[in-house]
Amino acid sequence: MLNDVVIGSKTYAKMTIEDASTLDDIAVKVIKQDLPDFLLPVKMVNIDGEIEVKYEMGEGTRLEYLPESMTKREFLILLENMIYPFKVCNDWLLDYHNFCLDKKHIIVGKDYSNIRYIYIPDSEFTQSEEDVLNFFRDFVLNINLSDDPVYVMNLYRHLKEKNISVVSVLDYLTHEARENSNVSVKQPVEPKREESKKTSPININKEIVNNKIWNTGKPEENNQAEVKSAPVDTPVVKGEFGKEDVKGSLINNLFGEVDDEPKKKDKNKKKEKPIKVGKEPVKDKPAKGFLGGILGGGKSNVDVTPSQKPVQETFGRSRSFQVDETEIPVKAGNEYADGYDATVIDYITPSESDTRKLTLQLEEDRGYHFPKYVEIDLSRGHATVGRYDKAGNAQADYNFDASFSFISRRHFRIEKNGGEYMIVDVGSGNGTMLNGELLVANMPYTVKQGDRITISKNQKITYKVC
Repeated sequence: MLNDVVIGSKTYAKMTIEDASTLDDIAVKVIKQDLPDFLLPVKMVNIDGEIEVKYEMGEGTRLEYLPESMTKREFLILLENMIYPFKVCNDWLLDYHNFCLDKKHIIVGKDYSNIRYIYIPDSEFTQSEEDVLNFFRDFVLNINLSDDPVYVMNLYRHLKEKNISVVSVLDYLTHEARENSNVSVKQPVEPKREESKKTSPININKEIVNNKIWNTGKPEENNQAEVKSAPVDTPVVKGEFGKEDVKGSLINNLFGEVDDEPKKKDKNKKKEKPIKVGKEPVKDKPAKGFLGGILGGGKSNVDVTPSQKPVQETFGRSRSFQVDETEIPVKAGNEYADGYDATVIDYITPSESDTRKLTLQLEEDRGYHFPKYVEIDLSRGHATVGRYDKAGNAQADYNFDASFSFISRRHFRIEKNGGEYMIVDVGSGNGTMLNGELLVANMPYTVKQGDRITISKNQKITYKVC
C-alpha cells in the first residue's frame, strides 16, 4: 500500500486512496489544521477523484532499524513512548486502529523518544484490537534484553491475557519503569493513592542514596518512612588520614582481607630461569597473585623482542604515528609462537571471502587513527556500524571508539539483499556518503566492491569496500 520515494533530499511514504468518499473528514481536518506531534506530516492532493497521500518520514530512525538487543531501561522507554499515542488518540478525535503498524513506517526519535506514526484517514483501512495487540506481541518477542531476558516473557504473558487492551498495558509499563529506572513518558500515569506505602528494594536504595542515609538507623531524620529490613554491615578499610578506602572495601568483600604491608620476599627462594623461546613450546607462567592476573599487577614471563611487541591502538588525532607492518613476525602458516592467527588481509574479492562478512579498507582518516580494516559480520543478514557511547557501552554491531563524536552511536547499516549488499544511513547526525554522494536517511542504496563509504560529511572518513 505504501511506497517509499525520494523527492529532493527527503523521503516520503506514498499511497493512493481511490475513492474520496471513504475519507474520514474529521481526521482529515485534524491532520491538516492541528497535527499531533505523534503523527508524521502529510500532504493530500485530489487528482480526478483519487487522493494522493504523501507522508514525510522526516528525521529519526525507522523502527525496523533499531537494534534487537537493548537494556531493560531502554526497552521500557521505547515501548512506553510507542503506546503513549494510543492513549491520547481519542483526545484528538482520532482512532488508533487507523495507525499503520508497519515497523518500516514508524519513526523513532533520538534516545527512543518522539515516536511518530502514519495515520491513514480511510474508513476502509482499519485494524482490530487483536491486530494491534499482535503487533506489540511480535515486537516484544523479537527484543533481547541484555540485563533481564526473563522480563520479555513476563510482559508477553501479560499481553496474552484476556480482556486486555493496548492502553491498559501502559499502566503496567509505567509501574515497571518507575520500579527500575524512573522512566517516564510525556504524561506519565499517576500512581493510585490506594497503593501500599511499602517501598520496593530498588526505591529504598535510591532514597538512601539521595538522602545520604548510610546505615544510621535513623531514617526519620530525613523524613523517610521506616525501613524494616535490617541494615547490611559492610566492612570498611581505612585509607590515609582516616578516610574510607572504597576500593579496599570492595576488594575485601570480593576476595577477603588485603594485607596493608607487602609480603617479605623469601631470600632462600631460588631464582627461576627465564623461559626462552625456541623449538620447545612456550609455557606461560601466570602472574603473581590472583589480583595481579586481573589488574595487570603481575609481569609477563615471555621474553618478547621489540619487534614482537604488539602495537597498542590509540584513538583520537595521532601525531606522527606510523605502523610498519613489515615488523610483524609471521611464521610459517601465518601463526605467532602462541598460536595466534596473524593472517594479513590485503585485498579480498567477494568470490574469495565469506559472503557472510564484508571487509572495509581505510583510505582516508583525516589525521585520526582509525582501524585499517573493518570486518562487518552479516551472518544475521544485517549489521549496524556506529560507536561506543560515553559509558563504553556498545550501541551497534561494529563500534568505533567513543572519542569519535562525529560518528553517531548507530550511524549506518549494511544489509544483504539476495546477492547484493545495501547500505542505509539510519538517521545519523553527520550523514553518510557513498562515492561522494550524501545518502538520504532511512533509504537503502546498493553498494558493491570498489565503492567508497564516507562517514560524516564534514570529517569525511573514507573506507573502500573490498
